[in-house]
Amino acid sequence: MEMTKNPRHHVLAFAETPECYRIPCNVQSITDVEGSGGSPGLYDSPLYFAWFLKWSDTDYVYLEQSFLHDEREERAREMLLQMAEEGIFQSPMLVEKNIILPLDGVKAFSESNGEGAEQLLLLQIRKERLEYPWEEKPYPALSSEEQTEKDRILQLLSEYLQ
Repeated sequence: MEMTKNPRHHVLAFAETPECYRIPCNVQSITDVEGSGGSPGLYDSPLYFAWFLKWSDTDYVYLEQSFLHDEREERAREMLLQMAEEGIFQSPMLVEKNIILPLDGVKAFSESNGEGAEQLLLLQIRKERLEYPWEEKPYPALSSEEQTEKDRILQLLSEYLQ
């Protein structure tokens, strides 16, 4: 329901299709973007991926554990960690049973065991960071607050992708 507040949000979903299209906004599946009908070179460099995020005006990435645990998604996992290292993501949230939860209240990630819904991770894009690769400039240093958030997101993302 949070995403219905602005149906123009653009979300890049690292998730199974067509289920990810149920998010009530502008959703694009990474399978369509990077797959056989898309641009398979997208993962060749964090620079290319940042360019795509800027060009597509992506607001969020939506991550589904079970999709990313597939061995064919190793490049996606690596790219997501590289983008987190560059400070591209901010404001992490968990989606559980269609409710967005702040990560401060969540102790650990869990995978679906058939009894409950899988926890899904939603990361907002720090769009101002995308200007630098777009203009072929190096990323500036993060502020101390941004660095703290980046470190937290890297840890959370690493745990999520395990």
